[in-house]
Amino acid sequence: MFENYNCPIPSVDTYLERIGAPAPTAGPSLEYLDELIRLHQCSVPFENLDIYDYHRPIRLEIPALYEKIVLRRRGGYCFELNGLFLQLLKALGYDAWPCVCRGLLRGEEGPILHRAVLVRLADTIYLCDVGFGGPSSSCALPLQENSPRTALGKTFYVKKARDTWWTTVQRTPEGEDQEVLRFSTAVMEPVDFIPLSYYCSTEETSYFRSQRMASLRTPEGSISISDMTFKETRGTDIRETVLESRSELESVLRNRFGMLL
Repeated sequence: MFENYNCPIPSVDTYLERIGAPAPTAGPSLEYLDELIRLHQCSVPFENLDIYDYHRPIRLEIPALYEKIVLRRRGGYCFELNGLFLQLLKALGYDAWPCVCRGLLRGEEGPILHRAVLVRLADTIYLCDVGFGGPSSSCALPLQENSPRTALGKTFYVKKARDTWWTTVQRTPEGEDQEVLRFSTAVMEPVDFIPLSYYCSTEETSYFRSQRMASLRTPEGSISISDMTFKETRGTDIRETVLESRSELESVLRNRFGMLL
């Protein structure tokens, strides 16, 4: 009944081509893992158009995710993006499993409404995330105290919270530390995220039902859409444009986010 939630992806090569990644030349490594995360974040947008605009059900079966994200060149939110990315890592030989997360950006612990990926390399576990709409690292983060890593100009590290829980922290250019997510190392199964995704995509009070959103990492910064406002960030330069029509919105989604609508 649930076999399609954890089945192999149809084509590793086509997925790698989708994110512009070269085929691996050796076994699993941290360097290649970092490259996959960075390229994925710069190629596949975080977006909620199926929820907000099209009112389509979110399907988490691997064939459906592959068809949407790889073949139709759409994006998705965490349950979709990190769900498919997990299967890519497993197909490439990584020891990987999904994990649950809760947001901390509003100064308090929110409910568990985010999915990420954990990878074990040698004796170290790393957090990987290609599906968070907020601040996230563009490289794998080791679950070690005092081990910050920097990619695409952003610095993150994780610190132990309690029991199986760790906290992701972003270090700002001003040297301030901002807690972003709390995640658990407990082993989860892909089917565990079905009810969480259903809540996020159908509950009227859900954040994903409240506004249109899309974001994509760029080598210089990021681009994003919030309702009808397009924002482009390049270093400290931020430019916002109000989109005047649906056709203008779709043009930006096609031309800047690479989405086939």
